[in-house]
Amino acid sequence: MIRMRRHSIVLFIAAGAILLAGCAGAVKSGSSMTAAGAPASSVASPIPQTEDVEVADFAAIAANQDNTLLTDAVDELDPVENLISEADEIYLHGVASLRQGYDLDARRSFDEAVSIYLHAPGRLADDPRLVEQYEDVLDSIHRAAVDARAGGVGELLVPAENLRAITAFLSPADAVREEERVRARNATVAYDMPVEINKKVVAFIDAFSGPRKKLFEPGMVRSGRYVPLIRRIFREEGIPQDLCYMAHVESAFKPNAYSRARAKGLFQFIASTGRQYKLKSDWWVDMRSDPELSARAAARYLKALYAVYGDWYLSLAEYNGGSRVRRAWQRSGRKADFWDLARTTRIRRETRNYVPQILAAIVLHKAPEKYGLTTERAKPLAYNTMLLNESLDLRVAARLAGTTLEEMIALNPALRRMATPPDYKNFPLRLPPDSGERFKTDLAKLPAAEKLPWYHHRVRRGETLSTIATRYGASVYSIQKANSLRNPHRISIGQDLMIPGSAVRVAALNSTPRSSGTPDGTRVTHRVRRGESLYSIARRYRTDVRSLASWNSIADPRLIRSGQRLVVFTGTRAGGPAPAGSDNARAGGAGRQRVATTYTVRKGDTLYEISRRFGVSVRAMQSWNGLYGRTLIHPGKKLTIYR
Repeated sequence: MIRMRRHSIVLFIAAGAILLAGCAGAVKSGSSMTAAGAPASSVASPIPQTEDVEVADFAAIAANQDNTLLTDAVDELDPVENLISEADEIYLHGVASLRQGYDLDARRSFDEAVSIYLHAPGRLADDPRLVEQYEDVLDSIHRAAVDARAGGVGELLVPAENLRAITAFLSPADAVREEERVRARNATVAYDMPVEINKKVVAFIDAFSGPRKKLFEPGMVRSGRYVPLIRRIFREEGIPQDLCYMAHVESAFKPNAYSRARAKGLFQFIASTGRQYKLKSDWWVDMRSDPELSARAAARYLKALYAVYGDWYLSLAEYNGGSRVRRAWQRSGRKADFWDLARTTRIRRETRNYVPQILAAIVLHKAPEKYGLTTERAKPLAYNTMLLNESLDLRVAARLAGTTLEEMIALNPALRRMATPPDYKNFPLRLPPDSGERFKTDLAKLPAAEKLPWYHHRVRRGETLSTIATRYGASVYSIQKANSLRNPHRISIGQDLMIPGSAVRVAALNSTPRSSGTPDGTRVTHRVRRGESLYSIARRYRTDVRSLASWNSIADPRLIRSGQRLVVFTGTRAGGPAPAGSDNARAGGAGRQRVATTYTVRKGDTLYEISRRFGVSVRAMQSWNGLYGRTLIHPGKKLTIYR
């Protein structure tokens, strides 16, 4: 209902604007120039023209809709779209709360938004749009937690510098003067595509370098990280390299920018278009956020559009406005150029502004000092690539690469679950430039159990896989797959579930090991808390998983339970026999070093009889062999006994 009301208001305002425009005379676009500085010829428009007037409030409302067609009445009746719109409103409220420092309010809003998806009516729950949007919102919440922990203010969320929402206007006299200034300033600047200078373009040049300077400049600084990469890719694909600055208008050069139209990445692909250009999106990755892959997809998409129009401005217009631009062009007999279409209401106001905004961005990026803009630029993106065929937690990868978790996330923005995917062949993990060989060597030595930590959850009354997935920020599918559950609706109270460590919300995890506060070699007893793994416990006490498993006779490092007590020797690692004072060493004889013996269970054996035979306690045998409660033993099972 929220979206229906908003659209109704916009339609009413748009109808009024059209009525007013119909009473006014046509206004011809200002003069223009190409890269060589020659006046561009204009094509007489066969389309009825409307007055070229900008109304800031109307444009802002329209721009906020991104790529949604406001006059599409079908959307108003679509229950899936209405549900998504409702969740979006709540999610964006959470974003605003997070930026203002109201963490609790933000978390409540995020949880409520997620709940809307999880409790969708049965007939809607399986709609691909709903599933896709749920994954995107959950991904944004994950990244919000990372950014908040790093002291950011939502830098990875919806772009703060939404340049497409800006409307610019100059009076005819001011426009003429500004055109002359721009032409003089840019007389010696070279472009590799036609750059027209007219009143629409100079209005945005004036806005971006004047009143909206604070919104424009952060994107200029960030551009230094990605522009060299994008220019190289555009050159390889055979399109103008200066088009790289369209990413400033699209995303302010944020690889994880996410719009209300559910477009993502530097070049703001929606999921369906991304798939057409091999930008895969699933639980583990969203390649729309990969700078290199998305830049190549954008280049190929623009090249395909240019093959239709033979004109870069019309190609950019369809990139933003979709099929509506092509229909308007076809109705003109395929004779109208972009400026002809921009003087009509057949394309949306956002699209009419989009091309002038990009041209303004190109002019300002090519000569920032002439407009009083910053010349500071971020260092160009640089990395080594390691091909992986297994899942690796990014926290572990950061440690092996000798860098921070935040830097690993920045190098790999396409990863959605803080880990590389388990079922991708040769997945390219990006590492700091100087860490390739060391990373490869250390990774080969790393035990499998330490590469992707897992977390334990015991099912309680009233819980479902959906509620458990929400709690851990995981998907039902990932938990179902990890536990070999055929039916996700059939879980029982007391059932133990393993949650992939990469799925746990990063806000609850620490990227650096905490000191246990005890001297090295001190024997302590640690009680396992919910969500902990042997890996996280080992990091806390400055040891490793293999040592913890050895000291406590744990056969499978993933199988520990909440409440279980573990013996830990801080700052040391197991090597050879069990350390003196551990359960392995002292059971049945305090302080005496013992030697491990393997016993094969025979028919009729019980733990009690075996313990009496070897002179140890049942509890010690259970600890050594990972047996708990009333776990049964069977003939042929091998038991480790310390004598």
